[in-house]
Amino acid sequence: MRQDQPTPKIVGHVSNVPVLTKESHVENVRHELAKSAARPFVLLKHDLPEGSTIGSHWDLMIQDGDHLATWRLESDLFQTHEQSAERLDSHRLDYLTYEGPISGNRGSVRQVDQGEFRIQLWSENEISGELHGQTNKTFMRMSCSANSTPWLLNARSL
Repeated sequence: MRQDQPTPKIVGHVSNVPVLTKESHVENVRHELAKSAARPFVLLKHDLPEGSTIGSHWDLMIQDGDHLATWRLESDLFQTHEQSAERLDSHRLDYLTYEGPISGNRGSVRQVDQGEFRIQLWSENEISGELHGQTNKTFMRMSCSANSTPWLLNARSL
């Protein structure tokens, strides 16, 4: 902190994390709270019908409130250390457990792994944490420049 900035005043605690009065520090508190959070995730293999404009791929889905934040991956997250990830529109929570055909001739999905994403950081342009699946445990970090695509995904086995 620069010397010309006042020291933020602690006005209370939330889950043992100090609550600060300066708005610029509120985001830091949110990130600290996210460290202890865990959310369901699923990795789906999305097979598309022949002639589709995009090829078969993997969909990484992490619960974010009442929907699933979703990224399209070109290869299996658990087999590739670095790859691009395209942010897709949010999906319904049903996909946490669904396997089978997708309406509108959009192919089918099958589960590769599912479990808990233990968040270290969750912000608009960066997400990191540990994926604790039924068959894989991986540290993952995804980031992108503001309003850019694709995201860059780095993963390593734990």
